[in-house]
Amino acid sequence: MKSLLPFQFFAIVIVVSSCVTLTQAQMPSVQVTKVNTDRVKTYEKFEIHLELSGVEIENPYDPEDIDLYAQFKSPAGKTVRINGFYDNYQNADQWTLRFSPDVVGDWAYQIYVKNKGRTGKSSIGHFVVVASPHH
Repeated sequence: MKSLLPFQFFAIVIVVSSCVTLTQAQMPSVQVTKVNTDRVKTYEKFEIHLELSGVEIENPYDPEDIDLYAQFKSPAGKTVRINGFYDNYQNADQWTLRFSPDVVGDWAYQIYVKNKGRTGKSSIGHFVVVASPHH
Protein backbone atom coordinates (compact mmCIF):
# COMPACT_ATOMS: atom_id res chain seq x y z
CA MET A 1 0.00 0.00 0.00
CA LYS A 2 1.35 3.39 -0.98
CA SER A 3 1.64 5.98 1.82
CA LEU A 4 0.57 9.58 1.44
CA LEU A 5 2.99 12.46 1.57
CA PRO A 6 2.17 15.04 4.28
CA PHE A 7 0.95 17.65 1.77
CA GLN A 8 -1.32 15.05 0.07
CA PHE A 9 -2.89 14.18 3.43
CA PHE A 10 -3.40 17.89 4.15
CA ALA A 11 -5.10 18.38 0.76
CA ILE A 12 -7.44 15.44 1.42
CA VAL A 13 -8.40 16.87 4.82
CA ILE A 14 -9.19 20.26 3.23
CA VAL A 15 -11.37 18.65 0.53
CA VAL A 16 -13.29 16.54 3.07
CA SER A 17 -13.74 19.55 5.38
CA SER A 18 -15.02 21.64 2.46
CA CYS A 19 -17.56 18.97 1.51
CA VAL A 20 -18.85 18.76 5.09
CA THR A 21 -19.11 22.56 5.31
CA LEU A 22 -21.00 22.79 2.00
CA THR A 23 -23.42 20.04 3.03
CA GLN A 24 -24.10 21.69 6.39
CA ALA A 25 -24.53 25.13 4.78
CA GLN A 26 -27.22 23.76 2.48
CA MET A 27 -29.31 22.27 5.28
CA PRO A 28 -32.28 24.40 6.29
CA SER A 29 -32.36 25.69 9.84
CA VAL A 30 -34.88 27.51 11.99
CA GLN A 31 -34.24 29.61 15.08
CA VAL A 32 -36.63 31.30 17.48
CA THR A 33 -35.96 35.03 17.52
CA LYS A 34 -38.80 36.10 19.82
CA VAL A 35 -41.75 34.74 21.80
CA ASN A 36 -44.53 36.96 23.09
CA THR A 37 -44.47 35.36 26.56
CA ASP A 38 -43.16 32.38 28.47
CA ARG A 39 -46.35 32.25 30.57
CA VAL A 40 -49.63 32.12 28.64
CA LYS A 41 -53.24 31.67 29.77
CA THR A 42 -55.36 28.83 28.40
CA TYR A 43 -56.98 29.67 25.05
CA GLU A 44 -54.84 32.79 24.66
CA LYS A 45 -52.12 33.42 22.07
CA PHE A 46 -48.59 32.06 22.27
CA GLU A 47 -46.69 33.62 19.35
CA ILE A 48 -43.24 32.74 18.04
CA HIS A 49 -41.18 34.74 15.54
CA LEU A 50 -38.64 32.77 13.56
CA GLU A 51 -35.56 33.17 11.42
CA LEU A 52 -34.95 30.67 8.62
CA SER A 53 -31.63 30.04 6.90
CA GLY A 54 -30.39 27.61 4.28
CA VAL A 55 -33.73 27.64 2.46
CA GLU A 56 -34.55 28.32 -1.18
CA ILE A 57 -38.03 29.80 -1.47
CA GLU A 58 -39.89 30.77 -4.61
CA ASN A 59 -43.29 31.21 -2.98
CA PRO A 60 -43.43 31.51 0.84
CA TYR A 61 -47.18 30.76 0.77
CA ASP A 62 -46.80 27.38 -1.00
CA PRO A 63 -46.43 24.43 1.42
CA GLU A 64 -44.92 22.38 -1.42
CA ASP A 65 -42.11 24.96 -1.59
CA ILE A 66 -41.58 25.36 2.17
CA ASP A 67 -43.26 23.61 5.08
CA LEU A 68 -42.86 25.32 8.46
CA TYR A 69 -44.52 23.79 11.51
CA ALA A 70 -44.18 23.14 15.22
CA GLN A 71 -44.92 20.12 17.34
CA PHE A 72 -46.29 21.16 20.72
CA LYS A 73 -46.24 18.60 23.51
CA SER A 74 -48.80 18.99 26.29
CA PRO A 75 -48.14 18.14 29.95
CA ALA A 76 -50.00 14.84 29.37
CA GLY A 77 -47.74 13.98 26.41
CA LYS A 78 -50.25 14.71 23.63
CA THR A 79 -48.62 16.17 20.50
CA VAL A 80 -50.25 18.92 18.45
CA ARG A 81 -48.94 20.06 15.05
CA ILE A 82 -49.41 23.74 14.16
CA ASN A 83 -48.32 25.25 10.84
CA GLY A 84 -46.29 28.42 10.69
CA PHE A 85 -46.70 31.11 8.05
CA TYR A 86 -44.97 33.96 6.29
CA ASP A 87 -46.32 37.28 7.56
CA ASN A 88 -45.67 40.26 5.33
CA TYR A 89 -48.51 42.43 6.62
CA GLN A 90 -47.25 46.04 6.55
CA ASN A 91 -43.91 44.75 5.20
CA ALA A 92 -43.24 42.69 8.35
CA ASP A 93 -41.16 40.14 6.38
CA GLN A 94 -41.53 37.72 9.30
CA TRP A 95 -42.01 33.97 9.78
CA THR A 96 -44.55 33.43 12.54
CA LEU A 97 -46.26 30.62 14.39
CA ARG A 98 -49.28 31.03 16.69
CA PHE A 99 -50.72 28.54 19.13
CA SER A 100 -53.54 28.63 21.68
CA PRO A 101 -53.02 26.00 24.39
CA ASP A 102 -55.99 24.33 26.08
CA VAL A 103 -54.32 22.56 29.02
CA VAL A 104 -52.64 24.02 32.11
CA GLY A 105 -49.04 23.00 32.80
CA ASP A 106 -45.59 22.86 31.28
CA TRP A 107 -45.51 22.62 27.48
CA ALA A 108 -42.61 21.89 25.13
CA TYR A 109 -42.27 22.64 21.43
CA GLN A 110 -39.90 22.12 18.54
CA ILE A 111 -40.10 23.84 15.16
CA TYR A 112 -39.36 22.16 11.83
CA VAL A 113 -38.72 23.53 8.34
CA LYS A 114 -38.84 21.34 5.23
CA ASN A 115 -37.42 22.68 1.98
CA LYS A 116 -36.18 20.94 -1.17
CA GLY A 117 -36.37 17.50 0.46
CA ARG A 118 -34.33 18.53 3.48
CA THR A 119 -35.48 19.12 7.06
CA GLY A 120 -34.10 21.39 9.76
CA LYS A 121 -35.31 21.81 13.32
CA SER A 122 -34.97 24.20 16.21
CA SER A 123 -33.89 23.43 19.72
CA ILE A 124 -36.68 22.46 22.11
CA GLY A 125 -38.48 25.38 23.76
CA HIS A 126 -40.73 25.49 26.82
CA PHE A 127 -43.50 27.65 28.22
CA VAL A 128 -46.03 27.46 31.05
CA VAL A 129 -49.79 27.59 30.64
CA VAL A 130 -51.93 28.93 33.49
CA ALA A 131 -55.70 28.90 33.96
CA SER A 132 -57.96 31.58 32.51
CA PRO A 133 -61.71 32.19 32.41
CA HIS A 134 -61.68 31.52 28.63
CA HIS A 135 -62.94 28.31 27.08
